Amino acid sequence: MPVQLPSGSASIAAFIAAFRFRIRFGTRFGIPETSTEEHSMTHGTTAPTTTAYKVTGMTCGHCEGAVTSELSALAGVASVTAEAATGLVTVVSAGPLDDEAVRAAVDEAGYELVGRA
Repeated sequence: MPVQLPSGSASIAAFIAAFRFRIRFGTRFGIPETSTEEHSMTHGTTAPTTTAYKVTGMTCGHCEGAVTSELSALAGVASVTAEAATGLVTVVSAGPLDDEAVRAAVDEAGYELVGRA
């Protein structure tokens, strides 16, 4: 099946993060072989939740990677996009995440979660 890449650097980063997650974990975590829409229609599940957070202290790509790595380890997280320039971190997950778990993951990476953006 051919894969169409989205345009824009943030979209591409999100696509790559989701692709890496799928390769790494496959269907172990309930990622369907069908598209999200097809899976939702046939299995009665809800659409993924996208949440934006404001994080302070990120200054470079390494910072983005550290935050992405820690947040990606949280249960239910499908993809993470961190942007050091803006301090915005976008998380796509199977459902709403516990804000304290997100705060702890960001803290573990060495940064401060200001709150939801």
